Amino acid sequence: MCTIAILIGVAEAPVVLAANRDEIYARPTRPPENLGPRLVGGRDVLSGGTWLALRADGQFAAVTNQRALDRPPVGLRSRGLAVIECADAADQDAYVSALDPRDYASMNLVYGNARGVTIAYLRREDGGHELVRLGHGIHVLCNDRLGAPGFPRGERLRGMIEQALARGTSWDVLWPRLAAALGDHERVALADAPPSHHLTPEVARELTAICIHTDFYGTRSSSLIALDDRGVAAYRASDGPPGETPFTDRMALFDDRKRTLVVAGLIVRDGRILITQRGPVQKQPELALKWEFPGGKVEPGEAPVAALVRELREEIGVTVTVGRIWDVLFHPYPGFDLVMLVYACSISGSGSDGEPSAIDVHDLAWVAPAELGGWDILPADRPLVERLRSEGAP
Repeated sequence: MCTIAILIGVAEAPVVLAANRDEIYARPTRPPENLGPRLVGGRDVLSGGTWLALRADGQFAAVTNQRALDRPPVGLRSRGLAVIECADAADQDAYVSALDPRDYASMNLVYGNARGVTIAYLRREDGGHELVRLGHGIHVLCNDRLGAPGFPRGERLRGMIEQALARGTSWDVLWPRLAAALGDHERVALADAPPSHHLTPEVARELTAICIHTDFYGTRSSSLIALDDRGVAAYRASDGPPGETPFTDRMALFDDRKRTLVVAGLIVRDGRILITQRGPVQKQPELALKWEFPGGKVEPGEAPVAALVRELREEIGVTVTVGRIWDVLFHPYPGFDLVMLVYACSISGSGSDGEPSAIDVHDLAWVAPAELGGWDILPADRPLVERLRSEGAP
């Protein structure tokens, strides 16, 4: 997360957050999901952490990386794990006070709720540990202390928020204007780009936009949040660049809803992955004829591995050897939440030749990971498609 606007006491909601997460495109991430009981946030697949975590009662934490001249050493703890822990801490101030900044790359950790927000400036290089309680107003945090020079995007975002507030402070009026501000692409002139010792002037200029686009790095997702004394009053998120991807309501993630556990198998042959197609008649018509990774529901009392072996035998007529869990996916459907355990599998036999066939599926196909994006894949399976396209088959 590289730009966080914190609005305190200036809108109808006591605290409003508007944030862009900027990251290299190759780093795999997942959209908002359950990180714990009634705790929600996006997921960094590599570290297991998050850039912004939000609890149903309104307690939150978020992070921006501190700009630095040198790369941090390897082996440090993920800042994203501290975000999850801080958001769910019984006493956030005590949790942050106990952190050792030398365990992490330097960061700016924002946390609080509708009753107050604090920024912790944590510096690995000298062990710096400073907590600043924020007052009434608009605060825009980039990759350094509030008000630090060299961040034109922060100055522009503050101005656009002021204009948005002048037109109305209710959530329904405010959030679309905040969304437009987060998607703003205006940059400074090349000659006015802040100097950088490791970036070309052209790339440094791109980083002055609120919504960043370069060949390798940019704004990957955005969040809009309203907090009041009851908890999270509103939560919208964009799973792509905010100027191109709509902000959708994510409040259902906090519901105490039915949760269904399913399993899926990644079966690889000659570098291609097996996918299967659903039939034309489905309980949810919008899922008809869509493609997915083979598998199914875990029955009560059934072990996930046993369920996967059973489902693959019933669906495609093969016996498999189940390997390690390769990913864990979450997807909210109307009326229930789906949790998917994805296993690496290999075919160990079926009849005489071990060849999969469409027994309880409409069709099947072997597809190269790079080509999966061209298939009409189920929404729940799409994060897996992105990871496979990025990393290749297991």
